[in-house]
Amino acid sequence: MNQQKKSTFVTALAWIFICLAGFTAFISILQNIMIWTLFPVEEMNKAFKGSSEPMPFFVEFMFSNIRFIVLGIFVV
Repeated sequence: MNQQKKSTFVTALAWIFICLAGFTAFISILQNIMIWTLFPVEEMNKAFKGSSEPMPFFVEFMFSNIRFIVLGIFVV
């Protein structure tokens, strides 16, 4: 039976993307650990409440839910 030679380029490209996906997952895990352990959400909320100018709704929403947004990025 004649078997065609498999493309080295496609195999190398696949391994590059597999490695990039693994590295991306690793970095995302580290970001979640950092956000959930080092990010002072309570202090940020106090600073927002004491500011003289009101923030736009979207910015306030992002900062008040930053932990869940980063977790959602990791899960998706």
